[in-house]
Amino acid sequence: MRHLLQSASTLRKGSRYSQAAAVLHELKFLCVESGEQSSDLYWLGRLEEAKLLRAQGQHEMAISLAKYISQEYLSNEESPGVHRLVGKWLAETRSSKRNEERLTSNEWQAATRLRKHKTMELEALIKRLRSSAKGDKTDYSVKIQIQELQKQLALDKEEAEKPQDDRDNLLSLALEGYKRCLVVGDKYDVRVISLWFSLSCGQNIINSMLTTIDEVQSYKFIPLVYQIASRMGSSKDSPGPHNFQFALVSLVKKMAIDHPYQTIFQLLALTNGDRIKDKQRSRNSFVVDMDKKLAAENLLGELSAYHGAIIGQMRQMVEIYIRLAELETRREDRNKRVMLSRDLRNLQQLELHHVPVVTATFPIDRSCQYHEGSFPYFKGLANSVLVTNGINAPKVVECLGSDGRKYKQLAKSGNDDLRLS
Repeated sequence: MRHLLQSASTLRKGSRYSQAAAVLHELKFLCVESGEQSSDLYWLGRLEEAKLLRAQGQHEMAISLAKYISQEYLSNEESPGVHRLVGKWLAETRSSKRNEERLTSNEWQAATRLRKHKTMELEALIKRLRSSAKGDKTDYSVKIQIQELQKQLALDKEEAEKPQDDRDNLLSLALEGYKRCLVVGDKYDVRVISLWFSLSCGQNIINSMLTTIDEVQSYKFIPLVYQIASRMGSSKDSPGPHNFQFALVSLVKKMAIDHPYQTIFQLLALTNGDRIKDKQRSRNSFVVDMDKKLAAENLLGELSAYHGAIIGQMRQMVEIYIRLAELETRREDRNKRVMLSRDLRNLQQLELHHVPVVTATFPIDRSCQYHEGSFPYFKGLANSVLVTNGINAPKVVECLGSDGRKYKQLAKSGNDDLRLS
């Protein structure tokens, strides 16, 4: 009967709701027939039924059924997941529905128009006061009106900000919950980073993330290293010593110290932000973000105390690939092998023991101990490259690994943006 449960889940995810409902009905019937109404399979089927109701837009019914399941289903393994699902649905349904109804109500729209009218009236009174002669009889009455309007607008502003404050509080609570899941769980959760980035200006959020960075093992952030590093930049727009950029750099630094082979390449890519050929500098598509470049360079300077040899050899390899990408080819070279220049051919003698082959797959070490031999390192390039078809004619190169294998890689052409090579 377990295959029926899997089929129902697959059909639901494929938006084939009627077929999923039919499968769940058959599963429930079989469980009742065999007297297994208390089995895990029966309750998992009911949970899938709640998910199906949710997918069909019947949110209240889905929540009611899920609540019933959470009260009746006593399996120690599955009950936390059921409670978490109920909480998630309640938060999504109630918070979004309440705010949406409030912001679209006639009363809210009328209040918005009234605030706008009061603001215009206040501006007119202030302008009138400035233009009136000092000691004028109307001077005092205008001041009274201005003070009264300012009080009303202050109260209106506070009322208008409440929905946003409620939303931020809910999101902060969600961030705290996801943080706890990261601490005790075994997987990363992209929603933590998404929430952090969307609420980055709040000091309480920044403090929460600093705590998260200290408590959560860094390997859980590695799958998102590109997205995280790409947000590095200037801290000029963020006041205070512990701002968003401070927390962000703290996280990237921890990741780079613990997992240099998965992180430092992203920083080197940012430092090459101004590596644009002269003929490309006039193109609007190639915009140099100097704040990112400087932030990455500063962080690499700090990391040199931990991984100086690794960073040095990685710089060498990145430079090799950029030179390879800059290698100009002719139209008649396409689908042919082209010999590399002498200086690139001499790289066969180069052995970068601290640099893994960029296209080699090796596991992330959760203990942060990358011993010698745990990955194939870069030993050089083959003598020639294959120029392929394409608008910019990229090149297929063969990288020589310390494990004796040749790794095929695709290098950009001289007409591409070389900053990402």
